[in-house]
Amino acid sequence: MRIKAITLLAAFAIHQGTVAQYMIDLSGEKLDVPGCTFTVDSVVLTFGTNDGIGTVMRGMMNERKSAFIQGGAQLGFQELAARSHVSAPTDRHVILQIDEVSISEFSGGMSESSICSMRCELLERDGIGWKLLYDVGDRLLNKGSMDATHKHAGNIATVLSHCLQRFQKRLSEGAIVPQPIAPEQVGKALPVRRIGAGFQDTKVPARGLLWSYMDLRENTPDSTAHFELRETLRSTPTVGAYKLKDLDDRDVKTAWGFSDGSNCYINTGGEFLQLIADTAGLYTYWDPPAEYDQNDFAAQMAFGLIGLAISRAGKSDIPRRFDLDAATGGLKLHHTPGGGTKNGAPHTILYSKNSKEDVPLCLHLSDGRIVRLNRGQYHVLRLKPSLDIYQVNCAICEGTSYAELSIDASRKSEDVILINVKKGVIQSDHPPTSVASSLLNDLDPAKEVK
Repeated sequence: MRIKAITLLAAFAIHQGTVAQYMIDLSGEKLDVPGCTFTVDSVVLTFGTNDGIGTVMRGMMNERKSAFIQGGAQLGFQELAARSHVSAPTDRHVILQIDEVSISEFSGGMSESSICSMRCELLERDGIGWKLLYDVGDRLLNKGSMDATHKHAGNIATVLSHCLQRFQKRLSEGAIVPQPIAPEQVGKALPVRRIGAGFQDTKVPARGLLWSYMDLRENTPDSTAHFELRETLRSTPTVGAYKLKDLDDRDVKTAWGFSDGSNCYINTGGEFLQLIADTAGLYTYWDPPAEYDQNDFAAQMAFGLIGLAISRAGKSDIPRRFDLDAATGGLKLHHTPGGGTKNGAPHTILYSKNSKEDVPLCLHLSDGRIVRLNRGQYHVLRLKPSLDIYQVNCAICEGTSYAELSIDASRKSEDVILINVKKGVIQSDHPPTSVASSLLNDLDPAKEVK
């Protein structure tokens, strides 16, 4: 009986491991690159061919399952490229290096949406060396279908087609400038160019649609587009939120974003959120659906590790900071390196007992925790000393007002961040050392929220 029980348990474990996976079959897909003048000789991956590429929702309970490419990503992409183009004698021969493929899906109401992000490079042999011809990334959000899972194979082919179409466009324009790379760099993801440099240092793209992420990256908006904007209820003084209507009756649901000539906006599923620039790049504030797969924006996770970048027990209705992924044009939850440790100098976030208003505040920490403070309560962060500015999203728990608290992690002495709420607006202050010392001395240990 013992042997039989062990056998049954082993069979059950194998069955569970099998049903916990979903295989994406690319064999029925083709790439669409009109006027293609290059041939992909081979495909190189900078991740494992059998690594997971995201998660899907299956069954009545929308259970999360790890997703993989049928037969392995290496063979899947090699065959996809081979059957999509008949090589011509005048073709340029290139190597397609794929650094990232990420898929996910989420439900909203009676429909589901799917997302695919990808980053790749086009390489060329140069005698015994190599040259980088072009690096490209894109993200597709396919909104509104009864079953998003069956869209992923087509999404992957579409996103890769967009990347290769962009390469073909630049090739036809004579805009490709080959860059030598060392042989040992082949098979490794190359450094990502700082996206947003032109956005910050020169000017915002002219008013127009950004059909792909590369339109932002290379400042090539579709300025022939005619569209109207309708501000939504999510719009705040910090981040504008709009619905977009194309006056030429084109389908803009799959557009990556748009520029109004002053700011750029990213599509989050029919609603476009304003992107804000800082020295690190671009970011926005967003409250994604509760079912949203965190794997899509957790680009820092290694391939094959399927999980959540944050713990989220449902929709909070409080926007959180998401950074623009420089590689793919997707969004990933903001994370400050080196923060949130038990060692290091204490930084006390104190909700002043003299605050004009007494409304609960929620502190969103980068490790996913949400700390709820009432007036007079405080929370202590101990940060590993670094040169980083650690940022905490502070929001009125039952409202839409929020503020970003900036904490200098290089400080080695105690620090106080004093918070007040006045007329629904969150205000923060770093009081002088003498005032901070007095506040720390008066703290009631019973009021600390850990």
